[in-house]
Amino acid sequence: TAIAAFVGTGVGLLALKGGLLEVLLPPITTGGFLYVAATSVLPDVLKGDGSDARSTGMEILQLVGEVGFFMAGVGLMLAVTYLE
Repeated sequence: TAIAAFVGTGVGLLALKGGLLEVLLPPITTGGFLYVAATSVLPDVLKGDGSDARSTGMEILQLVGEVGFFMAGVGLMLAVTYLE
């Protein structure tokens, strides 16, 4: 992971000098964040034991909240991309 940090820093510095990479960097970064969130966070959110009706109702409420905040995060990344 430390090597990836140095590579990422190098790519970021090169993006300042080049035109095409500067255009491609935000979508690639956003895609990386979405991939990590979708493959590691959402499966944990979607699984539940469903032991009784009350816990199932609370699980659904928590699921709606977490997915809503996930989508809000996606919206914020999109807003930063367009407003910067």
